[in-house]
Formats: sequence, structure tokens, C-alpha cells
Amino acid sequence: MVTDLDGATDTLLYSDAVADKRAGSPVLTATGAQTEDTSIWDLAFDKVTMYKIEFSWYGAVGALFLAYVPVSNGEARWVRVHHLRASNQLKVSSLGNATLPITYLVYGGGGPNRFGYANNLRTATSFGYGSSSEHIVKYGASYYIDGGDRGTVKLFSYGTPTTVDVYGLRRTFTVGTGNTEANLTNSTSSTDPYIIGGSTSGLTSSYYVGSKIITSDPLDQNIEVTYVNPNNDRLYLNAPLNSSSISNITVIPNRVTPLVGIKCRDFIQSSTGRDVRNRTQVYPTRMSTGSTGVVKVDLLKSPIFQTTSVIVKPTSALPAISANTNIGKRGKPTKVNIPLSVYTGAHTYVEASTTKTAAIKIVSNNNTLNIAAGGSAVAYNSSTGIITITTSAAHNLSAGAEIRLLKESLAFTCTLDNNTSVKVYPRITDPIFDGNAPGGVNFNGTTDGDYSRPITLRTGTTGSTLVFSVTTDDNSSNVGSRAEYIRDIGGGAYGYFRGFFENDPSQRPISVLGYLENRGSDRTKGIETDGYYFYALDATTDNIILNSTEPFVREEDSNPIGNGVSGITTEFTLAQLSSIKVNPQIRSPIPKTGIVVASIYIPASGEEYDLSPYFDYNKEYLSFPLTNKVDSLYLCASTQSNYVAGTPTAEVSASLTWEEQ
Repeated sequence: MVTDLDGATDTLLYSDAVADKRAGSPVLTATGAQTEDTSIWDLAFDKVTMYKIEFSWYGAVGALFLAYVPVSNGEARWVRVHHLRASNQLKVSSLGNATLPITYLVYGGGGPNRFGYANNLRTATSFGYGSSSEHIVKYGASYYIDGGDRGTVKLFSYGTPTTVDVYGLRRTFTVGTGNTEANLTNSTSSTDPYIIGGSTSGLTSSYYVGSKIITSDPLDQNIEVTYVNPNNDRLYLNAPLNSSSISNITVIPNRVTPLVGIKCRDFIQSSTGRDVRNRTQVYPTRMSTGSTGVVKVDLLKSPIFQTTSVIVKPTSALPAISANTNIGKRGKPTKVNIPLSVYTGAHTYVEASTTKTAAIKIVSNNNTLNIAAGGSAVAYNSSTGIITITTSAAHNLSAGAEIRLLKESLAFTCTLDNNTSVKVYPRITDPIFDGNAPGGVNFNGTTDGDYSRPITLRTGTTGSTLVFSVTTDDNSSNVGSRAEYIRDIGGGAYGYFRGFFENDPSQRPISVLGYLENRGSDRTKGIETDGYYFYALDATTDNIILNSTEPFVREEDSNPIGNGVSGITTEFTLAQLSSIKVNPQIRSPIPKTGIVVASIYIPASGEEYDLSPYFDYNKEYLSFPLTNKVDSLYLCASTQSNYVAGTPTAEVSASLTWEEQ
């Protein structure tokens, strides 16, 4: 806006945002006419003039460009030439660092075609080359370093509402082949070492992925469990044990206990109801603890917890891809083939939502049957595919006779989604309607209006009881119900595949932690617009080949001692415009996710800690960056003392204070 400093008359403009007027828009009179004004300044750039730039080095408050203009003899003042606005929106330096050398960049010079002097004015200089229009003379410079202004800061604090039990993690197992023991026969293999957990040892779940293995042999250092296959009870190791001739092993799971959790909000609703992107930076400042024993508290930034997507609980095998698949090395989602799974979700009959009248039609005479009243009139076993129905009156049918079921007449809830929604069966995409019975005998015949294809009754059919399968059209075999492993399109789950590096000639097995997502497959409903995709969380220097011989093992929702818990949490804010949500977690985060900013050993007493050495300007902080990944921080306690069921090592209380600016 240098034209405003030339002593001329021009349109008067707003220099900043005022009400509904934007900077640079004309000032209007009451009648809507543009206002003109004459500048009292007449700045000549060919005269010796001082210029000044005021800015915060990281550019968060923009910059002012000023010129030192004489007002009268012996008097001058700084006049704003231009204002570069940033409005505290930048996360990185925009104008350089005040501690670095300052660079002057000059445009122009040369000739009249480059905004320089006319050719007849381009006189030679004492430099011995060029002319005066190609140089700038710096008469002096003064630099003022701002010591830092925190600006508007809001303080918040949150503590554990009750004490949190922290259990010891150390567990000892006897070596042997018994049901409660650990079999080390293959633990010394140089190619693929593993431990076999006894059937009742409790070692056969993904809870133990990331566990440290301690033995009495001093050569066994940094041994960890990288993958657990519940199908064969194997715990694969990152390195072989030196010897299997030991009496017991110690297993220390990598499962910390969350005390306090906070996470940045992605968007904040303004007073006008609009969602505004959260651009606040959050700095944890103080932590206080009270404990009955010595424990370690990790300040864990942005760990990953399992999703709440509904997944099928397989009865016989976990889902595996059909062929080895190259997923690259950069974490790019790659399509993988995941077959339908057999599941064991317990179904609860919902009488109120069931169509009981004429729900069953007899094939031989087209007579209809009603379902009896009562909450136990219908039972469905998903592991066998068998439905048992009690009719309101005797049906005079026996095994071998055929019936049809009315579409969407039977209502159930299921443990797969914690019995939250009522679903009706059969659907037109179920085997008894479309005829296709995966894993069983297809259903023949045709549908009859809203009634299914013929269904053969089984042994047990008598009086008012009907027994039949909805998964296979025969009268003897049991075929479990099939479903998508990840039930909801758009849902996903974190878990582990096994694989190897493409250029490794030995194809040494590795564990691959990643995210499996269903982007468009619900084959039980006839939907297959897309399929499953998987990507590894960590980038590698070589392509990863996923192994089809080992299944996908989901990271289970478990608390720090290994018991299954719900993944649903209730997040809340301490103030409407706060940029932080408090996120109470009873689950342990997935091992080796997140960054441990600091580890502090708290005493068996009360203590307070200054967190500014870890979280401060030019250090760690929490935000919602342009990567669209919300930052979070969890205070996580752990102790490697012996695990004693029902007896915690320590009871801990903790609080966290943070500032938002």
C-alpha cells in the first residue's frame, strides 16, 4: 500500500478487519459512496530513509513494515507501509529465525524494463561494476529480540476421580508340556523361534505381544514376543533363546495402566454453532501424584488404542489372506483378500420385534404356523447354524419335511455389537433366500413371495418344536454362520500379520503391526463395491510380503492385567471452548505405539513435578496439526513386580495441569 504514502488523493481503505468489513475494502459513506482521502505523507524512495520490520520470529503474529518519515525539523515518526497478517494460525516459522543472519532481498535494478532507473541515469559507481540502480546501501541496522510473549493462556487441570490400581506385570511359567506350562522345544530355532503356551496357561492371546522374556541364562537379552497365533498357541520371538534347558521363564507384558488421558479436539463449536478447526497449542505444565508404592509413570504421547469397530469372533480360525501379498514399504493401504468368517456371537431372541403370525409356511400344503408366545420360543446357535422354534400349536411335522420362513420375521440382538441393535432375519441375501450356502449345501427350489426357499427339518422336530439349519440344506451337518470379519463398511481394526522382507533371501519372518479396513464389502447382504485394505504402521526400507500361512491377529481390547473390556469410552471437555477432551481409558494402549516423552519414577507418597523441561516452546506440545492426526497424552503407570491376582502393587492418584494458547 505504498500508494497511500505518496501525498495523493485516493480511495480510503480499511487497514484491518472491522465488523463485517475486510481489510482492503473501501470505506463507504452512509449513502454507499466510496470515501476518498489525501495522504499526509509523501514518501520518496530515492531519498535516504529508515525502514523497519516488526515481527515475531516464528511469524505467528504477522509482520509490520514501517518507514521513518520526517514530520518537521527534528521530528519524525514511524508510518505503517504494509501489514502482513498471520493471526496466530501458523505452526512453523514464516519469516525466519531471529537468531539467524538477516538477508536482504531486493527486486528491481538493471534497466527501465525491470523497474530500475532510465538508461541515461544508470551512472557508473565506485564499485567498478554495474550502476547505482543495481545496489542497495545499508546505512545501519538495529535488531530487537523479543523475549517471548505467551499471549492469552488458559489453564486447566484434571485428576483421577478415584485411586487407580496398578498391578505387577511379572509372571512366571514353569517350562514343560503341561496345560499350564510353557513349551520351549522350538524356542532355540535360528530361523523361527517360538514358545508354545499350554492350553490353560493364558499365554495364547495378543495380550502378550510385546512382552519381554526373561530367563536364568545371561545370554538371553532383549528377547520379546512379536506375534501370537491363538490357532496353534505359539508365541513367536524376535530372537532365539540360548537354551531350552531351563526350569522356568518370566514373562513381562508391555501393558501399562492409563491414569489420566487428554487429547486435542479436532474442531471446536463456536457460539454461533459453527465448527472451527482447533489451532490451539497445548503445553502440559505440572503433574502431581499420590501412591502407596513406587511405580513408573510414562508420559506417553499419541499412543494408539484399538478401534470400536465390530468384528466377528471366529470359532475355528482367524482370518488369513488367500495368497502372499506385497504391501510395499511406505505404509500405503494395499488391497488384501479376507474371506468370510465363521463366528460365535450369541444371539438373544427379541419377541417384541418378531412377526409371530404366519412366520412359517409348510411346503406340502401351504398352511402357515405361528410362533408361540414367550421369550424362549426361538433360539439360534450361530456356531452350528441351527434354529429351534416353538410353534403356538402342534404342527404334525417330522424330520425330512420342508418349511419356509417369512422374510425378516425373526428378531435378535447379538453380542458382536454388545446387543445394542435389533436385527431381523432372514434377509434376502441369506442362504435360505439366495440359495448360496458358503461351506454347506446350497438351498434348492425357489422362493414363494416373501417366504424363503424350502428348508429341510432335522431330528428333534416333534410336537410343537421345529429344528432346522439356515446355513446348509441337509439334515445332519452343522455349518457355522458366515459374516464379514469387519462387520461395518468403513470400519477397521489394528492387528498383526506375519511376513518377510522382499529382498531377504532367507525370508526371515517378521511381525507386521498395521490397520485392516473394510472399505466396501458386506457379502452377506450382496454388497461388494470394494474390499479389505491393510497398511503397516511403520515405514520400512524394503517391501513387506505378508504371509498367507499366518492369520491376522487383532489387538484385543484388554485392561493392563489381560481381562477383556469394552473399547467404548466417554470423552468430555472441562469447558465449552477448551481445545482438550479428557479421555478416560481402562484399556492398555497397543504396545510400542506413541512416544515416551519422559519416564518418572514416583515414590510411595505425594509428589509434584514440573513438566516444562519436556513440554515448552520449541519442545513437545499437543495440537491438531495439518496431518489431521489428533495429538494426545496419557499418564501411564507400570511396575515390574510380580503379578498377584486381586492384589495391586500400588494404588495411584494423579493429576495433570496444562495451558492452552
